[in-house]
Amino acid sequence: MCGKSSGITLLLFLLAIPPAGAQTPSGELSGTVTDPSGLTVPGVTITLTNQATNVVRVVQTNESGLYVISAIPPGIYDLKAELSGFQSVERKGLIVQVGSANRISFPMAVGELAETIQVQAHSPLVQTENAAISTVIENRAIV
Repeated sequence: MCGKSSGITLLLFLLAIPPAGAQTPSGELSGTVTDPSGLTVPGVTITLTNQATNVVRVVQTNESGLYVISAIPPGIYDLKAELSGFQSVERKGLIVQVGSANRISFPMAVGELAETIQVQAHSPLVQTENAAISTVIENRAIV
């Protein structure tokens, strides 16, 4: 009898623990691309480059001008938007942290592909997509 009640107690305890599925060891970038009149631009090539490893990820905006790059390892990245007939736009030094969901949108100006606009701005450490709090623990801190 004692073993049965212990098993039920353990089961109730385990069911009361919230799942930790929302904790991911990566971040996400998303945003929209617009033209000078404010309309969204589909088919824009978005290139994400890790500054430390030079690993490149490439996506395209959908019919609504939206792009999403998920499962990004923490690090510092450069993000570039390109489409024929528009000036390229580049953002350097974007910081991606564990669990972050940053929104980076691009206003693109009409011009030739050879022209590049480079924006030197740091991504804010405050994310506006959700209210989660997270931190990076380096492997040498876990002993």
